[in-house]
Amino acid sequence: MLPFATESCYRNVPEARIVEHLVFHGWRRAARRADPEAARRVVVEALARWRALGLPAARDGDGNWRYDPAEVFLCKRWSGRTQGDPFWREHHVAIERARVLSFHPADGPREAPPSMSALPPRRFTVALRRRFHPAYLAAPARLRLPLPYADDALGDLEVTLEPVDAAGEWRTAPGCAELRLAETPDRPVTLAVRVSFVAHAYSPPREVVPLLAAERERYLRHAEELIQVTPSLAALAADLCRGVVRARERVRRFLDYLLDGFTAGPFPYEWLDARAPLDLPREGGWFDCRLGSALVAALCRVSGIPARRVSGYLLYPECAGYHWWLEAWFDDVGWVPIDTWAADLSANGADARWRGVFFGDLDYRMKSEVLPRVFNRSLGVRLPPVWRILEREVDDGATEIAVVDPVENREVWADTVRIEMGAALDG
Repeated sequence: MLPFATESCYRNVPEARIVEHLVFHGWRRAARRADPEAARRVVVEALARWRALGLPAARDGDGNWRYDPAEVFLCKRWSGRTQGDPFWREHHVAIERARVLSFHPADGPREAPPSMSALPPRRFTVALRRRFHPAYLAAPARLRLPLPYADDALGDLEVTLEPVDAAGEWRTAPGCAELRLAETPDRPVTLAVRVSFVAHAYSPPREVVPLLAAERERYLRHAEELIQVTPSLAALAADLCRGVVRARERVRRFLDYLLDGFTAGPFPYEWLDARAPLDLPREGGWFDCRLGSALVAALCRVSGIPARRVSGYLLYPECAGYHWWLEAWFDDVGWVPIDTWAADLSANGADARWRGVFFGDLDYRMKSEVLPRVFNRSLGVRLPPVWRILEREVDDGATEIAVVDPVENREVWADTVRIEMGAALDG
């Protein structure tokens, strides 16, 4: 029996759309283009195995399978970890690692992660289009598009907003462009931008400017969206930190806690208790990148370590994923990135060589949110009670990242992201 189940009304996404997502995340671009039918056949066979293990599914009037994406993606990981199903390791972990390695020389080591600090600065050009479905827009319609957030890892930024076929006023702010529409539209609205910037891998600053008291207090708060410190969370942090003084070692223990006891995978957010949103992931042993970064940040804060959550886009040209990570403040080096994606890359901690990847070591990213100060949520979009994220390749190499209403089987909004990576730069 699977250790999770949602509701039957969410099992409404056609198998063909699920297959597109799994092929996208299970094969390099060249392989899936060389023999797309072979990749689809492997995925369909995997879905049949997972149904035999208990994956819920429904049939439509034509006899075709329909699923809840959350159940499928959780089953992929659960069956790999506990049932020996090969798909997770062979067509997920391996491909995720290959994308990390794609920034590095092909003749370098492939079994362990290379040093991100060795990556030279590069110029990237990103074309981003976001299409909004009118059924989910509210008055006043304020629609936002993520923009790169300039900091030590991203500079020389150029932004070109494309014209919009709707009457409204553009405003820009750190991390976003906002279109304020004169009236709520009754048809899809698409915002588009082309940005160019120079991205750097993370490296400690030469000089650390101490946090001001107000900033330190801000990043130690016990209540901030998904960060809600409860007595049980405070007790967990105290237990994990027992006998450990140095901040870096404490944070390392928090990450090890996830790697050793949790499975990484998409989480059904409708299950969360707004008063204690981190309790259920801890009880069930599941987290996604957003919840994982919130949990580690909360453990940091309750332990006296300032922490903040960050989101943006991974800049792998063939897989421009939307992603969350966090930054913790260490007095000797400043803000240090930590990415819970290490759980997937290390096969949930099983591969010691990959456990420490992205702990104080980060490759190229397009950062667009730094909570709670810089955010880009569209205030004019009403998310449905239940939503899922589906990804696939579209338009000859672009990545589509869609937020989907599984009950209605339609997109709330969808990003189309195309990345061009330039040559390495000096310095």
